[in-house]
Amino acid sequence: MAKKVLIVDDEPGIIEVVQDYIEHSGIDCAVTGASSVDEALASVSKEKPDVIISDIAMPVKNGLDLLRELAQRGLKIPVIIVSGYGDKDMISKAWKLGAFDFLDKPINSKRLLENLKIALDGGSEILASPVNNPESVKIMLDAALNDKVKAAASASGKKVDQWIIDLIKKSV
Repeated sequence: MAKKVLIVDDEPGIIEVVQDYIEHSGIDCAVTGASSVDEALASVSKEKPDVIISDIAMPVKNGLDLLRELAQRGLKIPVIIVSGYGDKDMISKAWKLGAFDFLDKPINSKRLLENLKIALDGGSEILASPVNNPESVKIMLDAALNDKVKAAASASGKKVDQWIIDLIKKSV
């Protein structure tokens, strides 16, 4: 059974673009969208997504409200928060409320996919860990990303630093 990803954004165009990107990425998952926190919570109850990707700034209720509601319900669903307004206070609140990751807009699509893969592969276990606090989650996520970088470098026959330099050169 394919894992489920829920995208929450008040802009239907954003949902469509992110959904299309994920569906064409090769990640085996079913992607749906919700245009509000209340719609997302209804979807969580009905569809039980494995990962949520949520905008932070939405009318009525925002991404922080979504994190609060999930915590109140005792749900350990990895939530990747996306924001065009990533001030330090908001980021800190998102981490404290249990965000799995926080991405600034414009979204770094490679980072989104890498973090989505990590969240799908074991995000709920990371969040359920007894050392689950914002700093621990960030460290575990960084460690998982480091492992993926080491594996990619090793597969290419290069040292990690050379693999990263080559990657940067390709992206410029």
